[in-house]
Amino acid sequence: MQVHERFNQRWITWEYNPATAAQVYEVYWSAVPMVTVANGTLVARLFPDDYSGPRLARQLGDAFGTNTANRTFTIPNAAGSGTTKLADNQGLCVETIRTVIPTGYYAIVPRGQINVPAASQSALVPISIASILDANRPKPHLQQAGLVNSANHGVAFYTFWADGDDNPDAGRIDFPVMGNFARRCVPHHFMLVAPNPTPTNGLQPLAISLHGGNGTATHWMPGETLWNKVGGHATNGYSIGLEDRIPQIVRGRPEAQGLSF
Repeated sequence: MQVHERFNQRWITWEYNPATAAQVYEVYWSAVPMVTVANGTLVARLFPDDYSGPRLARQLGDAFGTNTANRTFTIPNAAGSGTTKLADNQGLCVETIRTVIPTGYYAIVPRGQINVPAASQSALVPISIASILDANRPKPHLQQAGLVNSANHGVAFYTFWADGDDNPDAGRIDFPVMGNFARRCVPHHFMLVAPNPTPTNGLQPLAISLHGGNGTATHWMPGETLWNKVGGHATNGYSIGLEDRIPQIVRGRPEAQGLSF
């Protein structure tokens, strides 16, 4: 289990077995080492799509092909510059630093597990203090980019990790709360489509597509012609397609399913 800080967020990773049945993980924090989860404070409760990114991987596969698409999250690395692509067996939780997170420990356990094994607990994590400098603020992170279809439109997928709380005023002034506590630390994906040719200077119009036919950003990808795919074809400006899938319990397993309209 590893924890590092970049862009005023803590990037918490751990290893799990992808071959086992999908499960929900809970993330806890404590100022002292934890023996049980009762010793800690719940930070986040994460579904597989939240911590391992199959929802993102499906959209990247739709856009760039399954042979070339990334299968996991790309995140800022611990070195202070650059990025790293997570392994297939790495889970991820991203906690936003609102003001101060004191020195302490994190633990990751499957939901319902009480005891905290030593292997499921982090080393001591130093104090984190929030900054409002532009270079340090939370922001979306590029997951993959490339050209699609015969028109050679540039398409880029981004992910940002939201802060959630039942108190809407609990967030940062520059990165507000975007959901209730149950949606804390979860990823949100969107797709940016550039016109061809891509403008080189000046302000450009931007259209935001709020819903796709199945709740996925790729239904707004240029060149799509299926009945439930809009196929946004940017010519004089940029467009953003939002991903709207939600986690559900399906046949006893936590998964993300598309919304039906």
